[in-house]
Amino acid sequence: MTSRRSALTLLIVSAASILIVSSFTWATAVVNVLGGAGTREVSAAGNAVVPTVVSLSIVALAGSLAILALKGWARQMIGVLIVVVAIVIEISVFRFAMNPIVESGNDTVGSVALNQWWIVVMLLAIFLMLSGVITLRSSRAWSAMSAKYEGEAVRKESALSPWDALNAGQDPTSDLADPNSEPEPA
Repeated sequence: MTSRRSALTLLIVSAASILIVSSFTWATAVVNVLGGAGTREVSAAGNAVVPTVVSLSIVALAGSLAILALKGWARQMIGVLIVVVAIVIEISVFRFAMNPIVESGNDTVGSVALNQWWIVVMLLAIFLMLSGVITLRSSRAWSAMSAKYEGEAVRKESALSPWDALNAGQDPTSDLADPNSEPEPA
């Protein structure tokens, strides 16, 4: 069984790394300037050529916070969401790599050279997918947040049942019985 800490670490590191690497230059294009005035180079960052990568990595980071706050089947749904996010990142980056398009205004784009950063994002998306699968498979066994983060209604609901109060030496028929008080000696 994988620990929650290692799965969350993998999730946060891969999503944050995707977010950071998407700001690097992914492509450089040689552009023919309009009117035959020569050529110039145009560099394009990953977040400009594949903008979905940024938003999806933010969704994955938000999912890591949701995993901390939720429990049970809700965590598994977050795991499914993270797997889907990773797949969409993979598809988006792969589509760009197969047909790189760099925005150059009115000028005509000549050749486009890709840098290695799109490959790094593809690898990081695989790690992101792995963290989603781990969350999906083993999150039911992870402990939930402690009761101090739960609302008042949940805390009242989880108070001692009358039978447990009797076992603890308390009088469950008394309205003043405090479930946290020490039992009176007999």
